[in-house]
Amino acid sequence: MWPLQTLAADDNTASQAAGVAADTVWVVVAAILVMFMQAGFAMLEVGFSRMKNVGTVVAKVITNFSVASIVYWAFGFAIAFGAAAK
Repeated sequence: MWPLQTLAADDNTASQAAGVAADTVWVVVAAILVMFMQAGFAMLEVGFSRMKNVGTVVAKVITNFSVASIVYWAFGFAIAFGAAAK
């Protein structure tokens, strides 16, 4: 016969794993939404500029996104997943 404490510990572990999985999925969904926001910002800024400046505006948006991605990789990932990554 299984002790009740063992069964209770298993349920808690499964619950924590499901919570970590849900948090990870939400972070990925939010990251995808941010990527689409960058495309929207590019369209907005291109709409406000002259045709001759479109390349510069798009390059600025891509550079902004690239720098933000590198900073997230360097620091943000540890903040988002520091306690879960063991």
